[in-house]
Order: sequence, then C-alpha cells, then structure tokens
Amino acid sequence: MKPASASERTSALTYRPIFDPEKPVEAEYGCLGAISPYGRPKSAIPYVYHLPEIALAVNVALATQRPLLLSGRPGAGKSTLARHVASCLAWEYQEETITSRTQANDLLWKFDALERLSDASTSGIAVREEAYYVEPGVLWWTFDPVSACNASRRNAGKQRTSELESIRGVVVLLDEIDKAEPDVPNDLLVPIGGGEFHPKGHDHPVRAQKKRLLCITTNGERELPQAFVRRCVTLSLKRPSDSQLRDIAAKHHPDLKPESQLLDQILSAFNTLEVEMARTNRRPPSTAEFLDAVDACRALDPSDVVELAQFTMRKIVEVQDRDE
Repeated sequence: MKPASASERTSALTYRPIFDPEKPVEAEYGCLGAISPYGRPKSAIPYVYHLPEIALAVNVALATQRPLLLSGRPGAGKSTLARHVASCLAWEYQEETITSRTQANDLLWKFDALERLSDASTSGIAVREEAYYVEPGVLWWTFDPVSACNASRRNAGKQRTSELESIRGVVVLLDEIDKAEPDVPNDLLVPIGGGEFHPKGHDHPVRAQKKRLLCITTNGERELPQAFVRRCVTLSLKRPSDSQLRDIAAKHHPDLKPESQLLDQILSAFNTLEVEMARTNRRPPSTAEFLDAVDACRALDPSDVVELAQFTMRKIVEVQDRDE
C-alpha cells in the first residue's frame, strides 16, 4: 500500500482550531490602521487554503506563539495569507518591509540621533531626555499598543487608550527578511522569543500585552540562520495545482466558474509560459501573475485570450522590426 502523503495525513487530522478560515470572527477591529504608522486598514481580501497544512501551520504558530516563517517564490501569496488571517480573526494588521539597511533594533524602536544632535548644537534649545528621541517600531506597536501610543510623538495628544486596550490581537508581517544582514534574524530571537525588550532611555521594559501572530516571509535569496529557523513554525507555499488555480480565480471573481473556457485558455498560457521560463532559467509566473492575467482578460475582452494572458504574465513588451 502506498504511504499517505503529508497533505493526506493532515487532512485526516482533527483538532480544535484557534483559527478557522471557514468561520471568521465577527468583531470590530482596525483601529491600529489609523493610529500606528505600521497599521493597515481592515480589508476582506480573498484567500484559498488549497492545502490543509496552511491552516494547520497558522494554528500551531498561534498555539505556540512562535513566528510563522513563510517561504515561496514571489507572488505565492505569503503576504496575502498574513492579511487574510488577521481579517478572519478580527485582529489588527501591521506590516514592515525589510531592506538591506534594516537593523533588528529598527523593528523594536528607532532613536533619532540626528534630532538630538541638532538640539544639542542649536542655541536656546535644551537637549531632552533620551526617551524623547525614541520612536516605537512595529514590534513595540504589536507587543503593547497602549505604551507605543503614549511613547510616540506622532500620537501626542491623541489618547485612544480605550480603543487600544480593546484590541483582540495583532498579526504583524515582516516581509522579505532574507534581504536583511545575517545577524538581524538572530538579534530578534530574544525579543521575539521572550516577548520583551528594553527601549533606549526608558525605565521599564516593553512586554507583550496582546495575542500576536508574527508572520515572516522569505523569498530564499539568502539562507537564514538555523538558530532562527528552529524557533519558527515553517511553511513553504508551493505552486497550486491547475484545479486549485481555478478555485483561486473563482474566489477572487465569484461570477467566474472554475470550469469556464476563459480559465482553460489562461491556464494554457500559464503552463506554456512556465515551461518556457524554466527552459531559459527565468522565474516562472506565480499565482499573482495568474490572477493578473484573469483580471486583464476579463476587463479587456481580447480577441486572443492566450496572447493577452501571456503578455500580462510576462509584463514586458516585445517590439519587433518589420519590413516596410
């Protein structure tokens, strides 16, 4: 007898979910979108959980309070997953994109040394205490939104403590951590693992007051430290099957049937382009490009669906010289 696959074993597993994409929580949320510089407004973004491992990994991360490390090629739906989980849980959503210049401290708090130096060198301006020049980072706003609001000068005079205290939980996305220097993930181990850090100039540490789901994405451009990976719940988002791509398109366009002729043609273009890109060692189209092609073909009603779909997924214009 053939051994059961991981997906088949997961499908047979029963458990009491903290997060259930089929049963979204009905509750008010979204205040961080107006208060935190990292907050985003609530949105009902569609997402198809085409493998049972996806919802299971989210639930394990929530149960253990470990980060959810999402890998997969660009356009696989890593960022969309984080936002969809927030909407289903009725939790606040925040995000920060990592760059090669990002340091671990930037995600906790930022110290404005230039403003402090300017104050020190300007006649008639007194240099304030260090805490004045500290601005909360995305993880401070995640761990303790009330103290972050009180410490942030951008929120001076905007006391919204009751709103912030009513927050049910926070989903935060740290996007593309593989772009950071190798020491950044390891420097985050202690504050993320312990739910606590001590900002510069402050007498008391910041401690996590809210339930949280930390989603961290990587495109695999740089190998992450094993010490960091071991402390995460890891989930690799693979290329959906053709039937799953049909379901994803239908989720985004409820009036579009999964078995429609339009999707037949777009999938044909998608699969042809996949083979072509693989043969020339280029990145193949992803789910995001597939959905772009569906949007373009529905909006533009082309005479040749395959041609427009491939053009859209390539995102380049090929100009050929013609003989007059």
